[in-house]
Amino acid sequence: MTTHKTKEERRDQIMDAAISCFADKGYYETSMDDIVRAAGLSKGSLYWHFASKRDLFRSLIETWMAEALTDLPERIARCASASAKLCVLIDAPRDSLAARPELARAQLEFMALSLRDQEIKEWFRQAYVAQRMFITEIIAEGVERGE
Repeated sequence: MTTHKTKEERRDQIMDAAISCFADKGYYETSMDDIVRAAGLSKGSLYWHFASKRDLFRSLIETWMAEALTDLPERIARCASASAKLCVLIDAPRDSLAARPELARAQLEFMALSLRDQEIKEWFRQAYVAQRMFITEIIAEGVERGE
């Protein structure tokens, strides 16, 4: 009896296969055919969910960042000082990568891709600006409290 997966389950299946491929071969050496084989799906199914390898790769990084940030506001809210909040913020990516080490190489590949791809570079810039604003707010809070 064949079980049908939901759209989200199928997407996760593709992304898990892609993480494995990118971790093994890197972004440039991984082909969509590699991902199709690793996922055990058809090419059509892959392209139904992701328009391109770049789109899939960006989705991986966005998903990783969302997972890394899921409980971050709650963890930061429990901190009594600005310095403790900064420590939680700085440790969050490390903690996330420790939980999913296969994403470490993918993240590095994504950073390298941002040097060649203007759209990815802009996405990174926006993420950096948002993080910088958050850090600035925490520092201002610490200054205001005399830390």
